[in-house]
Amino acid sequence: CAIDDMVDASAASVEVVPGAAVITDAYAERAVVGPAELVGIACSALDTYGNTLPASSIELAVTPPMGVSTLAAGVMVAYSAMSATLAGIYRVSCGVRGATSGYDAMGTFVQVKEGLPATWSVSMDPRPCYRQGAVLPLHAAVYDAWGNAIRDAVVDVEATPAEAVVADGPGRY
Repeated sequence: CAIDDMVDASAASVEVVPGAAVITDAYAERAVVGPAELVGIACSALDTYGNTLPASSIELAVTPPMGVSTLAAGVMVAYSAMSATLAGIYRVSCGVRGATSGYDAMGTFVQVKEGLPATWSVSMDPRPCYRQGAVLPLHAAVYDAWGNAIRDAVVDVEATPAEAVVADGPGRY
């Protein structure tokens, strides 16, 4: 610092640090994942003047499908990634640790799809006898390893003797 002939040889050092976050954004590296598959989430936070807040001050928040707790949805949040085991659409947002507000209003969305078939069950009305030519009320349910129902799963039905049952359409025999 200098004024005319006067010079301050021991000038003070000033560090400018970002202020409180006013804008946060979340970006998912993939929009669709399988159960328990980690997906990277990038977060950014800016103060009023556009200064970037350090990544160490930013945290993720995951909102499972409506009416489900994060525990029931199998949500796992790591520093910059998340996963879930329940199929559905999750909202992922970023915020600043210790702040009472500042999470991005929209966030980003990650869809967890059903996994591969792991178990199935077949049920039929418990009648003692069916007349010849009657439609059999056969219902098949297929699930992945995490209990997610796999809709529209193709289920093959076999009978002995083979000509005893004829397929009449999906789920109709």
